[in-house]
Amino acid sequence: MIILRGKVITEEDVIEKGEVVIEKDKIIKVGKIKRLSLPSSKIFHIPKSIIVPGFIDIHMHGLGKYGPKGKENITGISYLEPHYGTTGFVPTLASATHQEYLKFLQDVKEVILNQPEKGAKVLGAHLEGPYINPKMKGGMDEEYLRLPRPEEYEELIKVGGRTLKIMTLSPELPGSIPLIKSLRQNGTVVSLGHSLATENDLRKAMEAGLSHICHLFNAFPPEKPRELGVREPKLSDICLVTEGLTAEVISDGIHVHPVMIRLAIKAMGLNNIVAMTDSMVGTGLSEGIYKMSDGRKFYTKKGDVARLVEDKRIIVGSILTMNYALKNLVKKCGLSLLEASKITSLNPAKVIGLDKEVGSIKVGKKANLAVLNADFECLLTFIEGKLVYQKK
Repeated sequence: MIILRGKVITEEDVIEKGEVVIEKDKIIKVGKIKRLSLPSSKIFHIPKSIIVPGFIDIHMHGLGKYGPKGKENITGISYLEPHYGTTGFVPTLASATHQEYLKFLQDVKEVILNQPEKGAKVLGAHLEGPYINPKMKGGMDEEYLRLPRPEEYEELIKVGGRTLKIMTLSPELPGSIPLIKSLRQNGTVVSLGHSLATENDLRKAMEAGLSHICHLFNAFPPEKPRELGVREPKLSDICLVTEGLTAEVISDGIHVHPVMIRLAIKAMGLNNIVAMTDSMVGTGLSEGIYKMSDGRKFYTKKGDVARLVEDKRIIVGSILTMNYALKNLVKKCGLSLLEASKITSLNPAKVIGLDKEVGSIKVGKKANLAVLNADFECLLTFIEGKLVYQKK
């Protein structure tokens, strides 16, 4: 039996002097600190610590020296994620050939079957593309973008199966509605991204099964000029006021202004906003030049984002980790720990259908927990009741 003591962030409350009791892989008790403990208990009591549910990142492209291609790299990411309190993640591949997407799906499937010991759980695969509008490519390589073809996407779905958790696409492209229906039949979350969709396009896509928004406000079309004093709604505005959607936000304070995150929460509701990193190779490492999964070079700079070397105006991702996503939501956006924790743990678990098992500190759920200090550095990470990371 393991007992964690500190400020505990549950689904409903913040317990200032609380404890979480773990037996085997489950949480069996949450409440105020009890002075008496069973003799066989191992107690972790770090002064001023914050105990939060393990973070879940449903959109990330790399961490440390590891990218999303290859089983060794996915496993490498898995071992690094607990250093930042992340207990589950969905590796994401963009700008790839059909064969590379197929191999990525197979690699993710094999890693899931042999989850790394002391690593964060690989929860599925996220395909960002290839069915993306080239006019809204953002940091993607246009060479790899194409229209949906049944013979191609049905193979992706067949190989991916239930491992294919999320696909991001542009729903205005010809052939996207049958694709969305096929993805939903597979149980895949369909996400709008890199899109020029109209309100009508979005409505049709939602009727077919689209339910999620990829990195809201980023790679979204700008406002169209009309006439002085008149403002046309942008796609992001349409998403904000449309019922039945969840939306990711890159919570580094750079990709999306904190005020815009607060706006998204106010418009869509706290339970429908998901923090994600969109992190790249080089995250957690020194500033430098690294390669994207498609071979193009980008550079990282502390306090900034990942930018293409050939065109510094083009942002290709972040160097964010989930513990600092939580910090930014609290310190920059003004959210409470309770609110921010939902956005970094419970809400992403809901999007991929795992909220009954993980995502919050609740009796009966898996003991996936992170212990942070006052500056949101990760001190301890537990996955299914096992200590997988301890800061030296």
